Amino acid sequence: MALQSTVAIRANAGGAKQVYRTNPFTNQAANDPKMRSDDRIIVLRPIKGKNTLNSIGLVDHRLLKGDSTSRLHAKLDPTGLWYLFMDNGGKVPESMSGKWTRWDDCIRDLTAYFKKRNIEIIEVID
Repeated sequence: MALQSTVAIRANAGGAKQVYRTNPFTNQAANDPKMRSDDRIIVLRPIKGKNTLNSIGLVDHRLLKGDSTSRLHAKLDPTGLWYLFMDNGGKVPESMSGKWTRWDDCIRDLTAYFKKRNIEIIEVID
């Protein structure tokens, strides 16, 4: 299932209509003033009915251990780059330990990375 953004039309404070393109993860408008946090929480969980896989494709139950969901933070540093860290102090996978210049690129790479490991992003909390 491909996530796609949708278009919403809302009236602004002055009553004029304004077009917003919504974020497929939060269903919130990307250019909405509410979507301005520099620390976004990405909630992860294993895909139902599938085992989590490690980088070489073997079943690895250590991924997302503990409760059924895990939280990953994407934070914007003062230089304008997004980087990741785990909520519980866990280690971010090495291939995801880089930095991104745009939020859209970061979430796109995360989605592709975790999909290969049978992990889904269920929510992005702004």
